[in-house]
Amino acid sequence: MNKVRIHLLCVCLVLNLFCKSRNTDTLNTNLLQSSLSDILSLKPKLSNEAKVTIANLTETNVYETLKKYIGLKNIPKQAELYNIIAKNYLLANNSLSIIQSCNSSLYLKDNDYLNLSNSYFILSEVYALNSDYQQSQTYFKLFTGTKTKYVQSSNEQAKLRNENESKVTLLHVDAEDEISSIEKKGLELVRIKLESRQKEQEILLIKQENEVKEKAIQTQILEKKQALKSLELIKNQLENEKLTKEFDRINREKEIKGLQNEKNKSQIKLLNSRRKIDISEKAIKDLEIQSNKKKQQYLLIGMTLLGIFLALISFGFYTNYKQKKIIENTNSELQIIGENLRSSNTKLEDSFSEINEQKKIIEDKNSLIIDSINYSQRIQKSFLFKESEMAGYFKECFIISVPRDIVSGDFYFVTKKKHKVYIAVVDCTGHGVPGALISVIGYKELKHLIDYNDFELPQILNKLNHKINDTLNSDNAVGSDGMDLMLVEVDTIDRQIKFCGARSHCLFYTHNEFIEIKGDRKSIGEKEEGNDFSFTVHTFPFHEDDMLYMYTDGFSDQFSMLRKKMGSKLFKTILSDHRSLPLQNQKKELEDVLKNWQGEAKQTDDITLLGIKL
Repeated sequence: MNKVRIHLLCVCLVLNLFCKSRNTDTLNTNLLQSSLSDILSLKPKLSNEAKVTIANLTETNVYETLKKYIGLKNIPKQAELYNIIAKNYLLANNSLSIIQSCNSSLYLKDNDYLNLSNSYFILSEVYALNSDYQQSQTYFKLFTGTKTKYVQSSNEQAKLRNENESKVTLLHVDAEDEISSIEKKGLELVRIKLESRQKEQEILLIKQENEVKEKAIQTQILEKKQALKSLELIKNQLENEKLTKEFDRINREKEIKGLQNEKNKSQIKLLNSRRKIDISEKAIKDLEIQSNKKKQQYLLIGMTLLGIFLALISFGFYTNYKQKKIIENTNSELQIIGENLRSSNTKLEDSFSEINEQKKIIEDKNSLIIDSINYSQRIQKSFLFKESEMAGYFKECFIISVPRDIVSGDFYFVTKKKHKVYIAVVDCTGHGVPGALISVIGYKELKHLIDYNDFELPQILNKLNHKINDTLNSDNAVGSDGMDLMLVEVDTIDRQIKFCGARSHCLFYTHNEFIEIKGDRKSIGEKEEGNDFSFTVHTFPFHEDDMLYMYTDGFSDQFSMLRKKMGSKLFKTILSDHRSLPLQNQKKELEDVLKNWQGEAKQTDDITLLGIKL
């Protein structure tokens, strides 16, 4: 009878441990393994699959564990490990391997809704990173459906576990009523034994870890010493080789100098002997020539003096005549030049006074135009949202707006309807006054379509396109004036973002990565062909502290002093480098980056950038 009671109690303990292990993901593996080893000593006929599962809890190699679960035909664990492999490939940005791993998980066709939902979510993320938003949306819908089934299944399993636990509790009560005080003391001894073994195992593991760390440190010290010795040997060898080469070079130079000195001495002796012979021969010839030369010199000197005297007389007459002619011609030319200069001075004075009058007229008109444009800037700024006003809609935000020519062809629009916030950033055709006029028309129409209607985002863009064509492009030049636009709807209840873009895109930062949401390749105001074009809407969930960047192309199109364009790639890198700062600090850093990049170069385009923390 006592054996039956002990057997019953052990079964209850095992059931309790396995129920708890299925309810938590943070189970201490060593504790479970040490505790079950003692229970196994009481019930040696525990299934082989359970024993292998307990042993595999301490495996660190995912692929080895996967092979074992394939051998055990444990489909849920195989699916879970395939998802872990896919997440590792996601960190390495290996899209093909991610899709293969997820497909391997889905191929198992098990009703494990948790692993299925994880696979669908990973596939949704991968296709979004590769800009295949249609596939991403498909897998995201599968993810949400499967997640719902998992929640329902978890609730049913929790209900079933509660029923099992209540049954186990009843068995415990019945068993404890039948167990005598002696048997209770025996079970207390078993519990104490289990706890002591657990502590011994923990101490043993700590000692093993310390030994491994000490061995690793000693190995690193030995490797460092060996590397230093090798470097010292190489250094000595190089110095010896350098000294040997220098010694050989000096010896060779000495040998060459010795040979050259001997050769020079022999050549000098030979030259001296030849020189003495030449001097003696030359002295004899000079004596013979001198006697003949003296006779010729007297005759030549007399003829030369006579020729020089005649030449000087002729040259004096010719020079006097030529200078007289030059002076006469120069005087007549100077008189003509003086008359021309007096006439030119009179004309220049008249032209200068006329230019001054025209300059004054132009300055007056320019001052009036500048005053008008400055007042237009005040009007344009009056209908744009300020940062302080936007702070009521979002957790944090910043606005960078830098017109190229006082007034801007860019504008942004923010409004709220019930639990939805609408944000638009628009780049109109042209700069300065023409762009500003189009921006006023666009702002008015966009505000009317959103505030006074319940259209979806694609309908808003389509109706705005028709209105701009009717207003600005009613003649044959359809599509000449318009705007590039991005429009975002933030649903604060469903916590999702909808994006619709006309030849523009924005950046969404979530899960520690940037997602570029691209709009359609059509501007507002382009020529419509058959009215068969419709704008695409993209939907994404958002979480606390996710970031949204909306901007025109003015920032990325700015040139430096070296005539180098910043480009979208460098612009995205700059945003990524500063994303962790508070938004006002981000604004200051981005303005400094733009100022340093531009330098003294002229501003290329109107610049608009909105940063929003959701």
